Amino acid sequence: MLTMNNPYTPDAVREVNFPDIAQTIKNKIIGEKTKQYACNSLWASEAAHDCTRYLVYQQCNWEEAKQTEEDLLLIFNEGNNQEDRLLLDLQNAGIKIKDLQVQIKIAAANITGKLDCVAILENDKGEGAFLPVEIKSMSDIVYNSVNTVADFQKYSWTRKYYGQMQIYLKNDLWFYPEGYFICKNKSTGAIKIIKDFDGGNTIKFNEQYWNELVNRGKEVKKYVNKIKRIQSDIEDIQCSDMFEEVKKSEIDALTSQIKYPDRIEYDLKVCKGCKYEHICITDLKGSIGAVIENKSILDAVEKYYLAKEKRPLYKEVEDNYKKSLDVLKELFPLEAKMYFSEKYLIQTKVVNGKNPYLSFDVQDIKEAETKQND
Repeated sequence: MLTMNNPYTPDAVREVNFPDIAQTIKNKIIGEKTKQYACNSLWASEAAHDCTRYLVYQQCNWEEAKQTEEDLLLIFNEGNNQEDRLLLDLQNAGIKIKDLQVQIKIAAANITGKLDCVAILENDKGEGAFLPVEIKSMSDIVYNSVNTVADFQKYSWTRKYYGQMQIYLKNDLWFYPEGYFICKNKSTGAIKIIKDFDGGNTIKFNEQYWNELVNRGKEVKKYVNKIKRIQSDIEDIQCSDMFEEVKKSEIDALTSQIKYPDRIEYDLKVCKGCKYEHICITDLKGSIGAVIENKSILDAVEKYYLAKEKRPLYKEVEDNYKKSLDVLKELFPLEAKMYFSEKYLIQTKVVNGKNPYLSFDVQDIKEAETKQND
C-alpha cells in the first residue's frame, strides 16, 4: 500500500500557511466584473428591456447602480466562458467565419452592440450567404424551456434576445434578412438553435418590431440628452463661486426639471433585483402619504384587494394573492400606519419576529360604509 509523505514539512505542526488559490481566482474574476464604466448608448442586448425608465437610468445614473451579488457575477463569468468556447467549437466544426465580435450601431437611435460572428453558410441548394450568429449560454431549466423565439416571452431576460437579434440583422453596418441564434446548456453542454415563429432554423428580420425598437431608442436618446444637459449644468453650479444658498436654489430648480419615462406597473419579476430599484422605488415610496394618489400604488392596492376577496373561492387566485402581497411589501414602508385613497382604506401593521414584515388590511370605503349603516 502506498503512503504519501509530505516532503516539505515534518509531521509536526506546519509553520507556513499557503494561500487559498481558489479564492484568489474568485477575487480576480469579481474584481474585473465589478468595475463600473460609463454607459453612453442603448445596448442592443437591452433594446427590448421591459422598462424604458431603466434604459434612461442606465445612461444617466450608471454610477448609482447596485452591485451584482458575487455568486451571480461568477455565473455570468461562466456563461461568458462557455459562449467563447462555443464560438471556437463552431469554427472547429468547419463553419467558415467572416467576422468575429463585430461592433455595430444605429446612430439615429444611439444603439450599439457587439455581434458574436458572421458565418458563411450554404443553403440546401448550395447557395452561399452571410448570416449573423448570436450565442447564449443558459441554465438547465431555461435551456429546456425555450425552443422557439415565442418561448423567449417566458422570462424577463430572454424577452430581450429577440430584439437583440433584430438589431444585429439590420443596423448602420449591414442588413441581413436572417440569422442564427445558438444556445448552450451550461450544465450539460447540450447545444441547439432557437427556431423562428414559423419553425425555421433561422430567425427572420421583423421590420415592424425593428422599427419599434429604433423608435424606442430615439425616445430614450431624447430623455438622456435632456437629463445629461441638466446634470452638466448642475455640475457647473457646484463648481462655481456662488453663495451656498444661491447654489442650492439653482440646483433645486434644475433638479425639478429632470424627468424620466413613466414607470411600468410594478412587476416583481422585472423590478425586484433591478440594479436601479433603490432609486425608482425610493421615489415611488415618496408618493405614499396619508392620502395616496399615485396610480402605480393604487393599481397595486387594487390587485391585492381583488385577489384577497376572491382567495377563499378560487384556489388558483392564491398565487395572484401572494404576488400582489409581495408587491405591497416592497412599496410600503415598514411601519404601522393608516392610508386612504379615493376608493380604499389601507391599514398596515408590522409583524415582529426574526424578519419583521408588513400585514395589510384593505377595505373598500363604500362597502365598509354600507356594512356600518346596516
